[in-house]
Amino acid sequence: MVATRRKLNLRAESGPGDPVGVGDEDADDATELLDMEDGYVTVYLRTRFTVVDAAAVTSLFLNVNYDDGFVAYINGSEVARANVPVGQTNTTPTTTTHEAGTFETFDLSAFRNRLVSGVNFLAVEGHNASLTNSDFSLHPELVIASGSGGGSG
Repeated sequence: MVATRRKLNLRAESGPGDPVGVGDEDADDATELLDMEDGYVTVYLRTRFTVVDAAAVTSLFLNVNYDDGFVAYINGSEVARANVPVGQTNTTPTTTTHEAGTFETFDLSAFRNRLVSGVNFLAVEGHNASLTNSDFSLHPELVIASGSGGGSG
């Protein structure tokens, strides 16, 4: 049995050192949201990925570099949350500020049963601290480890 590990960025064509994710005002994002300040506090991202054999997945981690908060879902089930109150809407600001700069790791291994063999979806909603907050970043990365070649994407 060969152990494999793969990373899924929301911008799969990026190379080492290339900006990924979305954001406003910090010049490290692949997609700049120049209309976010005074316009909206929430951004929705979604990507699909393939898991060859869901039963073979041994661990699942979400690395996120974010400013100010997020809620993540796999196949429609919530799997991680930071600084966003339960019951959020598209106008809900975060409960506190959080500066981006380093990835934080969230162990999602307890949610491996949400994966299916075949096409899966990672959705992440990012929330800013306020409508007038001048910066926002959301760079999620899903890391899947498998005992027998768990995925491609």
